[in-house]
This record gives sequence, C-alpha cells and structure tokens, in this order.
Amino acid sequence: MMQILYVGSGFCSAESLADILPKHLLDAGVKVDVVIPHIDGIDEGASLLAERLIHGDVHFDGRRFAVRILEGRRDGHIRAFYLDHKELKQGLSLTHDSGIRAAGIFAHAVCQWIIQSATPYDIIHCDGLETCLVPLLMRTAYAKEARISRTKAVQFVKSIEDKGKIALDYVARLGLPQSLATSEGVEFYGKMSVLKGAYLFADALLFPNDTVVKHVAQKGKDIGMEGVLFNRANRLYVLPIGIDTKRCDPESGPLAGFNKTNLAPKAQFKAEFVRKHKLNKDSQRPLICFIGHLNQSSGIDLLNDILDDLMDRRVNLVVCGCGEEAYSSAIEGWTQEFKSSIAFINEDLCSAQKELCKSNVREILSASDIVLLPASGESLDTLYLTSMRFGCIPVARKQGCAAGIHGVHNLDAIHDTDNGFTFAQYDSDAFFDATMDAVDLFAKKDLWQKLVSQALDSITSLTQTAKACIDIYQSLKA
Repeated sequence: MMQILYVGSGFCSAESLADILPKHLLDAGVKVDVVIPHIDGIDEGASLLAERLIHGDVHFDGRRFAVRILEGRRDGHIRAFYLDHKELKQGLSLTHDSGIRAAGIFAHAVCQWIIQSATPYDIIHCDGLETCLVPLLMRTAYAKEARISRTKAVQFVKSIEDKGKIALDYVARLGLPQSLATSEGVEFYGKMSVLKGAYLFADALLFPNDTVVKHVAQKGKDIGMEGVLFNRANRLYVLPIGIDTKRCDPESGPLAGFNKTNLAPKAQFKAEFVRKHKLNKDSQRPLICFIGHLNQSSGIDLLNDILDDLMDRRVNLVVCGCGEEAYSSAIEGWTQEFKSSIAFINEDLCSAQKELCKSNVREILSASDIVLLPASGESLDTLYLTSMRFGCIPVARKQGCAAGIHGVHNLDAIHDTDNGFTFAQYDSDAFFDATMDAVDLFAKKDLWQKLVSQALDSITSLTQTAKACIDIYQSLKA
C-alpha cells in the first residue's frame, strides 16, 4: 500500500485541502499522513499533541532553527504532524519577509522529516503555492539524500496567475545552488519565482482544470513560463477538485426533498429567507448573494462598481463575510440606501466553510438563486461547487478551480454542458455582463430550471478527486 505525506499550509478548508482530502484518500485505499505548520489558533482536532523525539534542524539565511515536530490524530486515523517554531506561528506567505522566511523554514523542515521519519514515503503531495519550495529543495539541496531521492514529489497548483515572485537573493538565503539564480533556473523577470521552482522540479504538476494542459498541448503563449511547461508536458495532470457531498447535503437541512426533478423546496425556503431578512417579497426577483472575505482581492470592489445598475434590475442581494472595516462600513451604507433590497450578514467565512452545515452560508446558498464569485485571486475556492449543490448558480471569474465552469453563451438555448456564468478579466464591465446575463436568464423559468438541473448533475465529489489522485500516484510509481 502506498504511503503518502500530504503537505499543506494549514487546516482552514477555505484555503487548503489538507483538512478534507486526506480522509478521502485513506478511504480510497492509501496510507496518508499530513504535515502542516503549527499556526497560532489552529484547529488541532480532538486529540492532544505529543512531541516527537525527532527535531528538524533547519538552516536558513545563515541561521539555525530547531523545529519541533508535534503529532496528533485527525478523523481518528490520520496522523497529523505540526511543525512548531515561533517563526511559523503566523503561517506561510510569499508576500512579506517574515512569511517567506516561514515558508522556507517549513520546506526545509518537511525535507528533514522525510529523511528522519520512521515511515518511508512513496509520494510527497504538496498543496498550494506556499508549499512549492518543498519539491525545489528535495531535488536540489537534498538531492543526495537516499530517502528523498526515492520519493516522488507531486505539486498541486491552484492558480497559475500568482508566480510566487520573491527577491532573487532568496536563492542563496534558502541554501540553493547559485546556478539557479538564472533564467535557466528559478529567475523570472529579475525575481525568484517559487512557482517556477515547482515547475522545474516536481515529478508531477497537478492543475484543477484542463486550461494549462490544453495550452501546453497547443503550444499556447499566454500562460507564462511556457518554455518550462513545454519541456515538462508529460508531467502535467488535471486533478478536478470536488466537495464532500455528504457534508454538503441540501436534503439534510432546509431543502429536504430537493433534487433536479423537484426544485420546489428551494422556492419555499427562499420565501422564508426573504421574510426573515426583511427583503422584497416579490417571488419573481432573483435572490443574489456575495460570499467572501471583505478585502481588496475578494471582488467586493467590482460589486460596488455595478451595484446601482444591479439594483435597477429589481433584485434582492445578501452579502455574507467579514474583514476590513472600510468594506463593512460601505456595505452597511448599501443596506441603508437600498432598504428591503440588501441584507448584510457579518460572518467569519473560514469557520463558516469548515462548518458549512451549521452556518449562515448554508442557509444563504439554500435560498439564493445566484452567487457572485468575482475574486481577483484564487485560493482553492470550491464554493462554486457547493453553491451548485444547493441549486445556486455561480457567476465566477474563470480562474483556478472555477475555470471548470461551463459558462452560458446563448441565453435562448442552454447547451447540455452549461452550468454557470463566467468572465475572464478582473474588471467591472466583464463582471457586469456576466451578472446581467444571469439575471436575464433567471426570468426565463424553463431555461433557468434546466440550468439548475445541469448544475446539480455536474458536481465533482472529493471521492472522485481522491480516485484521480491515486491514479496519478500509481502512474508515478509504475
């Protein structure tokens, strides 16, 4: 049986699959451990943490860091290893020096754990941009270590837009060969690209949709670092990311009896929700929701740009999220300007998505017809799939996981694969067009019901994701 070490940046399911995918991998027949940084306030699960005798003796930027390894259990069976050092307490980031230092220390400590662990791992599965340093270090600084040389490194890339550019002097500070500080190595427009490091050295590169794989096959020139990817075309895989369909089950809540042939429970609950939040009771109005962290990258600015036009279309809008005070205050102002048309629910979305079945998010999706997902960046947001599960059609920027949405192109005839609306560029005009198309289609009840039914049919589950993972693992070990 294969032994997998799943490397994540944290257990918040809004940001990482580390909290949910390993259990499905275990259920699918592989042994899996998880390793993450020990972040302040992190959910450590039900079990207490025990310190392992092994320590990670890490050298970074000319300094020595002794990283403790703490062990706990998740879901009763999965071993979780928390790499503990004060430099890791605030988490990993590639946007500021302390976060980059944390990412570097963490990657070195992961390599130390691979070398010293009593368990020999077959596959190291790295999840997300902040973990891209692991395969880079494995194949350079630790290339001569026998345990590491026998282990395959898999890198999941959520989005290709963020190249993870940091100062070029980090090549030396990380203890990497100086030969990598060139265009043939990890240099990218005068910076070091962490993503390029993974492109060069991972044994398999996994993407959440087929956009990159198709571009490379067609010798496309608009995805960045094409030369590197052309040379690694046989290492590129599509890993469709799904959701836990049991955890996100509409029939266990207010939508009992709801399915693609019986959409009535949604209309009934929508009416209750509208009354509860004192919105306009006109049943012909679409209920539109925005769910996201209230910050510059969430796309709330785009919603602000089109708000007046959207309200002119006689819709109800509910905004759910929390974050920067300036945005919260602006949304409070919206509720005063458009009374009985906008509701604001201030909620922590990280905990909300982890406890979806108990949160306002579940109620909002159960009631809403359309969800707006215009974020400028992409963490690993499978909210579009969750929304489909509750009969709520996404209007999403076509990036990362959401690039898997088959957008409607003809409002008079729904194609058999259509399941949402998308736009490519992060700008108000593109977002406006996609949103208004969704509002226009909602008025065409037969076509709208067909779209909802197709969305319900197109949901990927985490069980499917786990099976696809294992197929990739097995191809690497063959």
